[in-house]
Amino acid sequence: MYALLDIEEGASEEELANAYKGKRQRYLKEIKSTSAKPRIRLLKDKLERLESAYKAYTSQISDSSMCVERSITAETTKNAESGVHKRKTKKSSPGSHRFNRIYPIITVEGMLISKEAKETFSFWVNGRLTRLNEDESIEVPKDFNQIRIEHPGIKVWEQSFKQLFTNAMPLPINLIPLKSKFSLSVSPKVSFRLFVDGVEHPRTLNDMYELAVFQPKSISLQAEGYEDRNFHLEHSKDEQRIEFELFPKPEYCDLVTGETPFSVKHEETKDEIYFVAGDDFIFGRATDAKVPLCGRFGEGCDPEHLFISRKHFSIRKEKKKVILIDHSSNGTFLNGKKIIGEQELTAGMVHELGIFNPHKEKFVLRKSLFIEASEPSSGNEYGEPLFVSLGDLAPVKKRTTELLLFKVCSRMRDEPDLRVEFLKKILPFLSSQTGSPSLSSFSDEVGLWKINNLKV
Repeated sequence: MYALLDIEEGASEEELANAYKGKRQRYLKEIKSTSAKPRIRLLKDKLERLESAYKAYTSQISDSSMCVERSITAETTKNAESGVHKRKTKKSSPGSHRFNRIYPIITVEGMLISKEAKETFSFWVNGRLTRLNEDESIEVPKDFNQIRIEHPGIKVWEQSFKQLFTNAMPLPINLIPLKSKFSLSVSPKVSFRLFVDGVEHPRTLNDMYELAVFQPKSISLQAEGYEDRNFHLEHSKDEQRIEFELFPKPEYCDLVTGETPFSVKHEETKDEIYFVAGDDFIFGRATDAKVPLCGRFGEGCDPEHLFISRKHFSIRKEKKKVILIDHSSNGTFLNGKKIIGEQELTAGMVHELGIFNPHKEKFVLRKSLFIEASEPSSGNEYGEPLFVSLGDLAPVKKRTTELLLFKVCSRMRDEPDLRVEFLKKILPFLSSQTGSPSLSSFSDEVGLWKINNLKV
């Protein structure tokens, strides 16, 4: 009792009572002022032991006093007869309490861990596996002298004890986690931010990192204009090299950021498409034609291409109509018939364009043509023409070669909020070979189209 009250043995009952009240009030005040659960449990345990010990002490004093009074009465009577008066009392304290619980306060590199995290540890007491109680304590035998903590993500912690004198006590434990080393290689070489478990992690100059693996590590790379890339860091004794290719977000891919005219190439199929914008497109052999029909990608013109006029034909948008106009001396064929002057093109159906060599009686150029229009608004028969898709009609492979974007479609492409809608419109026309089984999302597909050359 004296040890619990931190006073010397032999103190009076009044001193013991005052010491008890003072210590009890201090415990209650600390419980009220702290928010740390382990500390609160420890204080409540101390308070319980203090009150239990004081109650036992006062009960013992009461019993002792009754015995003393009876003894005094008998002895007084006896001594009265002999003329001697004596009164003697003996004070005693209850037996000391032995230690049987500890409260591990565990930190990993100074960071306090949760109860859920504690439950993933293995606690060994004197070589025997024990469990964590609901109050986050572990029970230990009276004569315990060694504690060991194990976890796959930390270095083994072990400590020996000679003797403990308290019934319950906190045990601060700082664990050292195992670490994984890895380096990042990101393409394209753009600025990005690195996040670990949702918290931004400072980047290093050489992008080499060392992270603790005590808890699962979710790594995220974020770069402006690109899709986020995520991965889970697995523990390894060897340094890992992690390579990432960042895919642009649909609204920031080359198909919408390239300044017309431009050419894009598909990274897997190697298909190449020429993009040009406007409402009036001149086609011909001349290099300054808005849509060159030969020599656009650096190759020379075939001799048969001499039958293609420098300005052979044009496609023009007039309100909601699309007109094909012939300017050549050899003529332009539409759906197998030579046109004279101009011809309106119907949206929503495939047309065939051709330039004929009368000497060899064969076509030197044949192309498919399709006009994509918006959905017709209520009460209107035709929608707004958006773009023209032109493709080769080679016998082996049919593919798109040019996309003529009318101004209304170019405005969709330039408006960030409409870019995804624009991409969904043009993507089915880009190539007959797109849609590889390895592709898993829309953004992956548009990200495979890369600028081949600007302002061709």
